[in-house]
Amino acid sequence: MHRKLRLMLPIAVCLLTVLIAAPATAALAATADWQKVDVTLHAEQTGSMMLISGDLPASVALPAEAELAVPAGSAIQWIGQILGGDPSADPTLMYTKSTVNELDIYRFTLTESRTAQIEIPTTDSLGFDGVNYTAFLKWSPSQAISEVRMIVRLPQGAQVVQPIPGATLSPGEEGYSYYTKTISNVKAGDALDLTFSYSAPAATGIGGTQTTAKSSSGTIILVVMLVGIAMIATILTIAIRGQLPGNTPTVDVDVVPVPARTRTKSAHSKAVVPVKAPPVQTPVKSGSGKRNALTVGVIGVLIGAAIIVATQTSRPTIAGDTVTQTFSQGQPCSKVSIPVNLAGADPLAAAETLFDALRTLDGMNSATLNIKTSTLQVGYCESSSNDDLVRQGLLPTGLVADGAPAPSAQSAAPSGTSGAQALTVDTSSGSFSPTQLTAKSGAPIEITFGQGTGCIAEVVFPDLQINQSLENGPVTIKLPALAPGNYAFACGMDMQHGTLVVQ
Repeated sequence: MHRKLRLMLPIAVCLLTVLIAAPATAALAATADWQKVDVTLHAEQTGSMMLISGDLPASVALPAEAELAVPAGSAIQWIGQILGGDPSADPTLMYTKSTVNELDIYRFTLTESRTAQIEIPTTDSLGFDGVNYTAFLKWSPSQAISEVRMIVRLPQGAQVVQPIPGATLSPGEEGYSYYTKTISNVKAGDALDLTFSYSAPAATGIGGTQTTAKSSSGTIILVVMLVGIAMIATILTIAIRGQLPGNTPTVDVDVVPVPARTRTKSAHSKAVVPVKAPPVQTPVKSGSGKRNALTVGVIGVLIGAAIIVATQTSRPTIAGDTVTQTFSQGQPCSKVSIPVNLAGADPLAAAETLFDALRTLDGMNSATLNIKTSTLQVGYCESSSNDDLVRQGLLPTGLVADGAPAPSAQSAAPSGTSGAQALTVDTSSGSFSPTQLTAKSGAPIEITFGQGTGCIAEVVFPDLQINQSLENGPVTIKLPALAPGNYAFACGMDMQHGTLVVQ
């Protein structure tokens, strides 16, 4: 009996432990159910952005564990909580990542808001067949969701070629429309798809002035055709004149006649002296000359067309007090207004200078210089640029007004106990902010970078041979005392850049 009790006691303890731990384990593993998830595609030719936003019910208390799924292998640009105010104030989220089947699942804890969002740059979400655009939006959840809205942001005035059953087109913020399809009672793993074609509207300038690429292209084609017809007509005229009587080129050839075979001359026969015959005119074949002339003409037409296209394509549009330059089709993801100094300057020349500076930057969509208010509004794709990069690119022109916000900079402050100079770099916007850090020589430096994903998942100091991952949260890079100079740093893809200035 005692032996049986001794055997049953450990078993009972194990069962009791499992029963006590099971609810705690289940609670730890459980994640809150989303009330609604919006999957939005910002379709742009310069680079599209996919946004997955989840809303928890008001009944869920914070902090709350939650998860969102993205297509496997996606590069995350930002993941954080949406507070509903200034986007720059939205806090980033610490997360853990796991991959299940074709999904990357990001798990995190919401502490300040019941809304979370993941932003993913995409390059294969927009197609163009020469006439219509095709948007591709596909997504699968990792858990059951009561309602999912599949949304594609389109340029205002776009028309869907073949409507999708259950989808509606509605106006959005200025310059955009939204094509939305709502799906209810979505199960984990369901393949959701909103793929459709649409025709883009003509781009409209300030005051309704049409600045369509079509009309510009039509003018270019007409000019090229006229130049080509004129050159071909000239070539044909030259060729026809070369075939008319009296116009055939000739070459003089001296011909000495050969005497006919005769009997052997007698001693009394007179000597025969060769007589020089008059020159004979031999026509020169002109086929190769015609071919050469035609070849030269075709090359001339192509060169002329190239010159015309180069001078006519994407020229600035003037409407009233504004000068607009379009760098790429579609609508910009973000805009920034920068005060400029036009005092004593030729406005058109100043506009060209500013536009030339913007052409060197990635992700530029359009720029409008308002001469009356002395402001430059720049539209760009936020997956490739940001406000600081735009301002930095314009500074060398010398036209940025003194009162304009300068690119972000930060000076080091003593960290306290360690005596090192402390600097902080925010990465929540998908770029380094600030982009310029200032420290003093002769003292150690500590730079804390926020958690980075996608492009800024890694920071590199090439001159210092430092290569540091930022994926696992804020990371502090400790540097020894450095000699005065500029020390560049960049993301692992060499797309986002910054400078540590040691004085």
